[in-house]
Amino acid sequence: MRSNLQSDLDANRRWPLPSQVACGAYAQLQHLRILVINDDHGVSQFLQLLLEGDGHLVLTTDRGTTGVELAALRPDLIICDMKMPGLDGFGVLRAVRHNSHTEDIPFIFLTGSVDTDDMRRGVALGADDCVAMPFAKKDLAAAIAASCYKHELLQLRLRISAGLGQPELNAPLLATFAAADRLRPIG
Repeated sequence: MRSNLQSDLDANRRWPLPSQVACGAYAQLQHLRILVINDDHGVSQFLQLLLEGDGHLVLTTDRGTTGVELAALRPDLIICDMKMPGLDGFGVLRAVRHNSHTEDIPFIFLTGSVDTDDMRRGVALGADDCVAMPFAKKDLAAAIAASCYKHELLQLRLRISAGLGQPELNAPLLATFAAADRLRPIG
């Protein structure tokens, strides 16, 4: 006879890993409008090809100031290089988060540096995630899915707390994370 602990461990092995859940959720995201801000043209082109290959619309710029202006178009997600000449990624993030029109846009830092202090600083300033280069596509996909989910959940909480009821949600994305977290989807 197996112990309850062993049964629990075996049951937990059947649950997908967080990265598998996030990649599954990423597959549910289609036609995102993504703004890429990176001063390295090769990296921007690579991201554009990669993301457009997944069905997203990608707009790129190599300047932080232009990126802040383009954020006013309300993309679904911003992927920004941390270190750029002129207005760096931290400055872009500050400008985006201090503008009431753009403050809720999911924001991911992409960095060639693995300096954990810079990554922590980015998250402390309001970035949703930091992805170090070189990266695997699954890592970027997981960061995108988690960032979009986090903002979707935040918007839901804000609407409910404001008494506006339940907004329309990306149901497959919510269901994927609800199953992973052993939660029941609302509705």
